[in-house]
Amino acid sequence: MFSVYCTAVAAEVLLGPTNIEAVLSSGGELAMEYRCSCGERGLWKRGAGRFHDERAIAS
Repeated sequence: MFSVYCTAVAAEVLLGPTNIEAVLSSGGELAMEYRCSCGERGLWKRGAGRFHDERAIAS
C-alpha cells in the first residue's frame, strides 16, 4: 500500500498493487505510474534521496 495526493478528489488516497500500471528505472531513478481509484493517473518518482508525485501523464 502507498499513498498519494489526488488532485481530482483533493485528498490523500491510499492505493494498492492493483493501482500500479508500470514500474520504470532509468539512471538511478525509480518511477511508478499509477492510476487512482477515481481514474486520475499519476507518476511517482524516487531518486537521489528524494521523491515527488507528478500528475502530468496523458490519459
